[in-house]
Amino acid sequence: MKGTFRERPDHPHVALRDRLLDQGRGYDLPLTPLPGRADAPWETARAVLDAQVRPHGIGLLDLDRVMSNEEFLAFGAVLGTAQPERSADVAGMVDDGVILNLRTCRPATADPARQPFAANPLTLHSESSGAPVAAQPRYIVLMCVAATEQKTAGQTVLVAMSDVHDALSPGTRKLLGHLRYDRPGEVPAVLRHCDGRPVFSLRDFHHTPMDWTLDTRADDPAEVNRALAEAYAALYSRRCSGLRWVPGRLAVIDNTRYFHGRTRAPEPAPGRVRHLKRLRVLTASGR
Repeated sequence: MKGTFRERPDHPHVALRDRLLDQGRGYDLPLTPLPGRADAPWETARAVLDAQVRPHGIGLLDLDRVMSNEEFLAFGAVLGTAQPERSADVAGMVDDGVILNLRTCRPATADPARQPFAANPLTLHSESSGAPVAAQPRYIVLMCVAATEQKTAGQTVLVAMSDVHDALSPGTRKLLGHLRYDRPGEVPAVLRHCDGRPVFSLRDFHHTPMDWTLDTRADDPAEVNRALAEAYAALYSRRCSGLRWVPGRLAVIDNTRYFHGRTRAPEPAPGRVRHLKRLRVLTASGR
């Protein structure tokens, strides 16, 4: 069965999303940042990996200064292999082929390709949700170079996949395990399990319709769309934590354990540009 999910104003997640991302709310850090030395990227990466990332799925560091690109790459190499940034949408914004400069330098826009660089909120998602499992990054590494004065604006927000899974009905969990985006290639199921944990490959596409395909029986497409609406409502109604950025703060996000998004950022102005550097890291063990 094939179909299309189209967001409607009466879907519960629409109001929940607005409240979470677009009303200037601030969120607590998921855990206390560890201190770290920028000039010791290998030791710093191993410390946060063992103390926080492996047990909790998220790691936070407050570095003594912003890392150079060379140091940032060395940090990422401890976690795995940096994934090249090949999209034409980010041309001119990439250093060394793998470091994406996320500068909030444009006003809010309806163009999804430009929204990571604009003041829009970014909907919750897992990274590269439509890519084959082996091509999905295990870790997202973000480092703050410059922040705005508005501490609650442009926060990276985090929602645990396990919390979303636990909020779903058994029938919806089963259906999502057979549901995929309808696109070419080895697209993973929206919900699978890895090492006994639920892992989602799912993005909130906002106003953009989402074509899907189901490899099991269902009564009609409306049943699938109800399951997706339930999943999105769970996504925006679970406990949320947030990263308030200051220069030198670095986060490692396990893409198999957390959804991430961003609250609305201030409109860009001279001397008020939020700037993060991002690495997407693949691991040998995959997902």
